[in-house]
Amino acid sequence: MKRISVSVLVLMALILLSCLFLYKRIHLVDFINLTFYVSGTLIIFSLLLLVLEKGFFDVISHSFRLLFSRNNKKRFGHLAEEDEEQGFTRLSDLITFDYSWTLWTGLILFGFMLIGLLFYYQ
Repeated sequence: MKRISVSVLVLMALILLSCLFLYKRIHLVDFINLTFYVSGTLIIFSLLLLVLEKGFFDVISHSFRLLFSRNNKKRFGHLAEEDEEQGFTRLSDLITFDYSWTLWTGLILFGFMLIGLLFYYQ
């Protein structure tokens, strides 16, 4: 929780500084736009890591490894024995990054953006 709150505060400060640097003012619309970009990037990144970690692309990455391996003689045949001999690591095993804090940080920033939109349209 501490990591999430620190990252939210740092990103809010960076968003405000970016508003000052890019637009030479802090306006609500500019704040909403930059917050949307940052929160959207964090949410998409963490959801991509979630999909990769759950193993959705394991078969696709394994097939591409078999297709492009140079020492594979039976490229389009039954490859079960060769897979076990070569010891392919799954793509989902390579994801060791804890993405939950990026998801929560993105969602909290998205909430701040929605609050800003409520103030803007009132």
